[in-house]
Amino acid sequence: MKGYALLEGPCLARRTTMGLGGDALAEVRLTEARFAGEALDAAERLARDRGARVVFLGRGSNLLVREGTLPLVVVSLDLGLGLSVRREGGRGILRAGADMPLAALLARAASLGFSGLEALAGIPGSLGGALAMNAGSFGTCLADVLRSALIFTREGGLREAEAGDFVFAYRGCRLREEGSGPAADFLVTEVCLELVRKDPARIRERMAEVFRQKQAGQPIAARSAGCVFKNPRPERPAGRLLEEAGLRGRRCGGMRFSPLHANFLENTGEGSCAQALELIALAREAVERQSGFSLELEVRLWP
Repeated sequence: MKGYALLEGPCLARRTTMGLGGDALAEVRLTEARFAGEALDAAERLARDRGARVVFLGRGSNLLVREGTLPLVVVSLDLGLGLSVRREGGRGILRAGADMPLAALLARAASLGFSGLEALAGIPGSLGGALAMNAGSFGTCLADVLRSALIFTREGGLREAEAGDFVFAYRGCRLREEGSGPAADFLVTEVCLELVRKDPARIRERMAEVFRQKQAGQPIAARSAGCVFKNPRPERPAGRLLEEAGLRGRRCGGMRFSPLHANFLENTGEGSCAQALELIALAREAVERQSGFSLELEVRLWP
């Protein structure tokens, strides 16, 4: 169809960084942003007809997906947009499709001499996903450099939303005028960032330093969905609470809490979502018993 494509039964295990998950009922892949309304209409019709719900899928880096045939209709992006750059004095305005891999964006920004994204080195996923989750590390998050985003909502159609139109939180964002709704209430198709000019060599050095630090303390190469739990408090990170409760390296079948960082669940090759959920339940109980904290999931569970 013009502007979008329909696919039957996509395998979500192939679309998530953890490598887990069954088959969704269907996928609607948006190929032109101006047809976002029609694509979502098609997804919603399919969901109604098949007793499913609509979900948005980026590069699957923050997802834990159950096995089996799942009552989901996936909406994804395949916009094929490049990166456009505009210089404003000592700043660079970068605009890219929401489906652009975050790693590719960081590499291009560095080569152009635009700074502000270095602390995001080593974070998987897409630019749109990074906006929806307000991805960040080392005291920097995407909200710090966001200028605007092209979004689609049922109420306003396809429109440019300024940074001030979003309310950002720890690992999440919402539209200001839409109350407390989750990020899934709107579809991001393009993102515009405002960065500052800096020597490309210094930018690459900082990115390499960030990556080395993460590599030393996080299982970056593992089949993982990133941090499983949100940090209850800055001074009491979830990883430390899990370690104190004896969860580092704890295994269930092919799933384990990483021996390197206790807040990462790894699929060691033959893991399952059921095993992951068993470890999550065990961890929550152990941490609450040990320290009194109730851990909240950062990873999203489907369905």
